[in-house]
Amino acid sequence: MLTIKLPYETSNSNKDYIFWIQRQQNCAIKYLFNRVQEETRPTVSSQFTEYFHSLNNVESLDSWFMDSAARKAKENQKSYLTVLKKVKEYNYKNPGKKKSIPKVIFGGKDNFEKRSKKKMKKIEWNIKKLSPIISVV
Repeated sequence: MLTIKLPYETSNSNKDYIFWIQRQQNCAIKYLFNRVQEETRPTVSSQFTEYFHSLNNVESLDSWFMDSAARKAKENQKSYLTVLKKVKEYNYKNPGKKKSIPKVIFGGKDNFEKRSKKKMKKIEWNIKKLSPIISVV
């Protein structure tokens, strides 16, 4: 994967629109990931299509961004399954010292702990937990 970062300046109204797209895409990524998190095998694209139709709170997000969200959710699922497999293998080999199954925290564990200890305001937490806009070619 190639990531391209470009310096970009725009008006406040465009920034609001970009932020809106970012929030909508993040909602889609989290929703799709939570639907496939329980799966034991990587999810196929047809399952994501079914989940797209059940999204109520994502308003008219472009299909390109939705497809990119599906790819990101699938990528997150693969990495989660890898971690889950390692934990299960460890628990099988060490029955006396079992590890708990990890929880996925969007926005980072450190930011979550700061928010839990009231060292971060809710508005700041909501902004920090957003992932950048993803557009997969």
